[in-house]
Amino acid sequence: MLGLRELAKSLGVSPTAAYRHFPSLDHLVAAVSQRAREQLGGEMLAALADAGVVGDAEAVAGPVAPDAASAASAAWLRLRAVGRAYVAFALREPGLFEIAFTPCVGPDHPDNPSAWSILRGVFDDLHAAGAIDDRRHAEGPLIAWSAVHGLSTILVRQIQPHPVDEAQAIESIVDAVARALR
Repeated sequence: MLGLRELAKSLGVSPTAAYRHFPSLDHLVAAVSQRAREQLGGEMLAALADAGVVGDAEAVAGPVAPDAASAASAAWLRLRAVGRAYVAFALREPGLFEIAFTPCVGPDHPDNPSAWSILRGVFDDLHAAGAIDDRRHAEGPLIAWSAVHGLSTILVRQIQPHPVDEAQAIESIVDAVARALR
């Protein structure tokens, strides 16, 4: 088992210096895990910006369209954008994706930006636009997260039973999530 002392030596840092910043290897892993989740959140925010939405981790901007149908359509596009960004992050940064969700001690402070808060904000937009009911508003984030996380894990670990077109798989999953929530 790798310890903080061994890790510090492999990085050319004294174990004393490492322990000054992290009381244990688990705390170091927790810090790296949090940074990875925050990078994921940043990429989800960038996807929202690319979709025409500007916001932050705590309050993604509400619907930008004036009428309900347009607001709902825009919110569905934002949901698809964050789903695609999630899987794209996993494929581009498989090591960070793996460590982002590794079991470790809890962080000292909330993720900023928080990928979960961003996803919740998109569901708030869907609900405000009348695109989903109260039940889907409550259940939807976990359904969506589970679907894209599952696909990401399958693709990153290459555990699919046969070759998969990644782009097609991503579109299939975001389509399936949208259909399930309507």
